[in-house]
Amino acid sequence: MVKHTKTFYRAIARMRAVNRKDGFVFLHRLKSKLGLSYVRASKLKDELVKAGILFEWDEVGRKGYKGNINWKNLSKFKVPREIIRQEKERIKKEREKGLI
Repeated sequence: MVKHTKTFYRAIARMRAVNRKDGFVFLHRLKSKLGLSYVRASKLKDELVKAGILFEWDEVGRKGYKGNINWKNLSKFKVPREIIRQEKERIKKEREKGLI
């Protein structure tokens, strides 16, 4: 069993809270929304691709997906309730400000 980081679960909780089925996860968005450095954001993206949550960019263009999130695999990971609650609150505040 692979052990994932707290940031990995925060990213999953954020994807679920935003709930855009045709959404894309970009490296610069991971950096800004989760407060990461570019190196950590890149490692997180690689971790998400390896876990099957994100499609590789060449797959997205070739197969015509509407986004790069694999929603079928997203539900396989159990995210702690505290992280889910925190991300839902953050999304709510961002929607109030008009950022999403």
